[in-house]
Amino acid sequence: MKIPFVDLAVSEGTEAYRLYMAAVSSVLESGSFVLGAALERFEQALADFAGTAYCVGLNSGTDALFLSLKALGVGAGDEVVLPGNVFAGVAGAVMMTGAVPVFCDVSYETMLVEVDTLEPCVTGRTKAVIPVHLTGAPCDMAPIVDFCRDRNIAVIEDAAQALGALYNGKRAGSLGDAGCFSFHPLKNIHALGDGGALVTNDKKLYETLMKLRNHGLEDGLVRMPGYNSRLDDIHAAVLQDQLESVETITQKKREMAAIYSRSLRGTVGINEERPGSEGVYQLYMIKTDTRDRLKDYLAGKGIETRIHYTCYVPFHPYYRKTFGEFHLPVTERLAKEVLSLPIGLSMTQTDVDDVVNEIHSFFRRL
Repeated sequence: MKIPFVDLAVSEGTEAYRLYMAAVSSVLESGSFVLGAALERFEQALADFAGTAYCVGLNSGTDALFLSLKALGVGAGDEVVLPGNVFAGVAGAVMMTGAVPVFCDVSYETMLVEVDTLEPCVTGRTKAVIPVHLTGAPCDMAPIVDFCRDRNIAVIEDAAQALGALYNGKRAGSLGDAGCFSFHPLKNIHALGDGGALVTNDKKLYETLMKLRNHGLEDGLVRMPGYNSRLDDIHAAVLQDQLESVETITQKKREMAAIYSRSLRGTVGINEERPGSEGVYQLYMIKTDTRDRLKDYLAGKGIETRIHYTCYVPFHPYYRKTFGEFHLPVTERLAKEVLSLPIGLSMTQTDVDDVVNEIHSFFRRL
C-alpha cells in the first residue's frame, strides 16, 4: 500500500496537463505577463465567487495579510490578535508592519479562535484581529465581527485554506474587512508556485491595495510607498481554470472528509462542523494523545501523514525570545495531538477506507 499525503505531479497527456498548458499558452500568445487581462479576469471571477465587490491578486497569501494590515493603517505601537495554532507566516505578516502579534488560545473542539478566546487578549492597543479558518473550516464569525465592530477593531480573515467555505450562506473571506487567500501548491486550487489574493467590499481599502501591490503607483505616479506584490498573469490564467472547477474539488474533499468523520468518530477526536457552516477540507485533522505512535504506525503501512504544524508560532525560538511565554493551554495540548490525514484529490474511496481501517487496526492493538 502506498498512499501519499499529497501528489502534485501532473503527467503529460492528462486532462489537467492539457488545461495547464492551454492556460500558459494563452498568456504566452498575449505577450502580457504582468497586470494583464488574465489577471483582471481572474480577479473579477474570484470577487464574484467570494461574493465581494473587489479582488486584488498578489504574490502570496502572506502578502495578502501583510498588505491588508498596511492598508488598514496597522503599524508600530499597535497589536494584532491571532490564534496560536497557525503557520508562522501569519505572525510574520504582522511583524512586517511593525506591530506586535498577540497570540490567543482556541477551542479544543473546533481548533478555531472563538470570541471567548479572543476577548481576553484585546487591549486598547489592539488594531486588528486575524481569525484563521484552519483546515478550511470557517470560524464562528458573527460574534467575532460584532465584538470587533463595537471596539473599532479591523477583522482580517485568513482564508488561505478556506476558498469556497460557507458560513451562514456567505463565503469565507467576505465576512470581515478583508479576506486573504493563498494559492500555494498545497491549497485546493493553486498556482504553479506561490500566489495569493485579497477580497473586500471596502472601495477605499481596495484602491489603497491596488497602489501598495505595485510600488505605490497610480496613473504612473507614486502616491505612497509601495511594494512589488503582483500575481503574475500565467498564475492567474492557471487559477482561472481551477476556479471554474472549485465546486467539484470541494465536493470530493467533503465526501472524503465525511467518510473519515463517520468512520473515526469515537476513535479519535474529530472537528465537527457547526450548523450553518461547510468546510472545504484543505486538510483533515484528527486529535489523539497517541499521535506520534499512530503516525509511525501508518508510515509503516505506506500511509503518509503530516503534523500541522510541528511547532506552533508562539513556541518558535524567535517568538519566545522576543515576546516571552504565552499561556495557551489548548494550543499546547493540540501541538501534541493533531495529525493530518491524506485527503488529496488523487485519492480513491478505497484509499480512504484503507486509511480508516489501518487507524482502527492501530487502536485495536493498544
